[in-house]
Amino acid sequence: MEQSKFLPKHLLLVAFPAIAAFIGGAITSDSLASFMTVSGSKGISTAQFYLGISIVVGLLAFGWKCLSGTYMAALALFVSLISSVAMRSVLGFKSSLFLLFFLNLSLAVILALVIRLTFHIGLMLRIRTAAFAAIGALANTGYLIVLNKLISHSAMQYSFSATYMSSLFMFIFIGFGLSVANIIIVKQEVDALRKEQQRLDEEEDDI
Repeated sequence: MEQSKFLPKHLLLVAFPAIAAFIGGAITSDSLASFMTVSGSKGISTAQFYLGISIVVGLLAFGWKCLSGTYMAALALFVSLISSVAMRSVLGFKSSLFLLFFLNLSLAVILALVIRLTFHIGLMLRIRTAAFAAIGALANTGYLIVLNKLISHSAMQYSFSATYMSSLFMFIFIGFGLSVANIIIVKQEVDALRKEQQRLDEEEDDI
């Protein structure tokens, strides 16, 4: 895939999924307070989890748009390492940091492939948001179930169906934000190409 030169507009790929996830999560929660509140002495709020996943997705989407393969791999490693260190501190993860890093890296790789499949292949264009949400939610469900077993907090119990539906709602909002960001970026790129073509045509007419 051809990479684009980094421009400020590409930051929309990070900002819009995070904004959409936060707004969507707040709307679908029982209350804004429950969405923002951390349950227990160790853990994160639903809002923090939504923002964390959406920012990871946005960074990976940004990577596909602006980075080469080597730098994209480095981005996935960096995001996984930073999130692992932060989660180990916040969640009180007692086992090996490598296990948490490997789990986060696995999720990052899967999400990167899902973004590539749904947002950069023409055949998926019409159903990209739905496909992204369905596959991303499945990956996130597996991630949470494995994470729960690694952390071994008795208060954290996940059923597959309930976790999948919760993840699906989250990824629908993230996918919507990502779609809007892509539409804006593509429109600006098309407008720039059209203006450049008009300029070339005018130069040819002058000649």
